[in-house]
Amino acid sequence: MWEGGNGSGATVLNPSPWQKTSNGKYDLTKFNDAYFSRLRERIQQAANRNIYVSVMLFQHHNDWAKHPFNPANNINGIDGKGQIEVHTMSVPSNVHDAQKAYIRKVVDETNNFDNILYEVGNEIKAVGFSWQEMVVDTVHQYEQSKPKKHLI
Repeated sequence: MWEGGNGSGATVLNPSPWQKTSNGKYDLTKFNDAYFSRLRERIQQAANRNIYVSVMLFQHHNDWAKHPFNPANNINGIDGKGQIEVHTMSVPSNVHDAQKAYIRKVVDETNNFDNILYEVGNEIKAVGFSWQEMVVDTVHQYEQSKPKKHLI
């Protein structure tokens, strides 16, 4: 999901999976088609070369001040509580609801590909495995209604 960098180690969300409003804040209920179009294009390019792709769902975000789940950055009242806490089960349920909606959107956009593996996250500093299990369970449960099943 998160990619790139600006040379300072900070993660760059451009384009972001979510649309931004006119005030520059994320609307975590609206997805950005440009993000998912680019994701599909890159997976297809790899498929054309018989290359498998790891689709990373989440990544540790180095700058909480810019994170979409920071309540100052979204219009939805979603508060991920911090760059570590956002990847735990200790956050409010609306955080998990937004994360699950994102996971389902990724599955919707990539299910037709044979050359993907899902990765829960990179450099996640989560406490325990409950959150990771929630991510895996969400993918597995949602893919039950899809034609293809992928490793995660």
